[in-house]
Amino acid sequence: MQKLRWFCFAAFLFLPAIALAQNSPVIERLYAAVVGPSPITISATKLALGSRTLDGDQPNLVKTLREYIDRKLTFPGGLYATPLDSIRWQNASWPNLTLRTFTMSMAAGQPKLLLGADNGVLRPFANPTGWQLVTDWQISQIMALERDPFDNQTLYVCTANGIFISRDSGATWSSSNEGLGNLFVSCLFPDPKTKNRLLAGTENGLYHSLNGGRSWQLLALAGFPVRAIWREPESWPGIFWVGTERHGLHESIDGGQTFAPVPIGETGVSIYALAGGGSNRPIYAGSYQRGIFFAPSVGQNWQHMPGSERLGSVLAVLPVQNIKTLYVGTYDRGVMLSRNGGQTWQAFGLVGAQVRQLVIGEPSWITP
Repeated sequence: MQKLRWFCFAAFLFLPAIALAQNSPVIERLYAAVVGPSPITISATKLALGSRTLDGDQPNLVKTLREYIDRKLTFPGGLYATPLDSIRWQNASWPNLTLRTFTMSMAAGQPKLLLGADNGVLRPFANPTGWQLVTDWQISQIMALERDPFDNQTLYVCTANGIFISRDSGATWSSSNEGLGNLFVSCLFPDPKTKNRLLAGTENGLYHSLNGGRSWQLLALAGFPVRAIWREPESWPGIFWVGTERHGLHESIDGGQTFAPVPIGETGVSIYALAGGGSNRPIYAGSYQRGIFFAPSVGQNWQHMPGSERLGSVLAVLPVQNIKTLYVGTYDRGVMLSRNGGQTWQAFGLVGAQVRQLVIGEPSWITP
């Protein structure tokens, strides 16, 4: 009887703690795909870090050089993660992994990140490294990795040697290049509103497939290198935007059938990232050395975001549900954060890293 009393008393003490642990919210993480450190060039009078150049008479030169030597400005490539409430970036993948892209897999019923790296596609796996390569030597230099919005088992990989498709969650892969006039494919966009419709950006224009990637046809922008594709999520038949190298931004208001240049106030701009839209939210375009261009909502004029040129080249844009919060991945400034819609910016770590993609998710996304 005495033992029973002690057991009940212990349970009374610990049950609130157990309930609190069960109900405590999961601290989300910001995940970043890092290609690697931006190139460093040092001469007798100048130091160049990526697109930044410091002359010898600038007071920050010695400080920047010292930080570089101390490895504070360089990060090996890979998947990095940090809690949203503090800047504590840690490499969460294989070391020195040249990583440009990732996507969400729901094949096992739970969200998991798949990584698209120079050496292939990796998934979380129960081994000492935490990751398993699921592709062979034929699939390398991955530029984009996407999941089909209508079939969790189907994955698309864009590479410097064409497109590969898996219809069994990565167990097997087959090339899908029939009709492609150029095999260097920078980006791919599965249309979330039209099953089996895919858009692919190559060095020689925008292609589309209406049969899930089994064959391709040139759709628009012949001769233009395409770098980014996006769709306004709520429109029908659909408003699409395409970012190009040196030929600016192009828009379709007829479901992606025809495209026309979008006036953004400047010419010859390279657009590397597109994001946003929906419910009168802004649409963002990350550019080469000019920061961000945006439209306050669909149908409104595009303009340059004042002060965003300090971001340099923007490779990824991540708007948060709160339309005032923006994370961006840059060519050589790591991750930058704005909490007021882009009026001001602050560093959010990974300084000196080339950050190609960002997503907010849970710690379980990278566990086997």
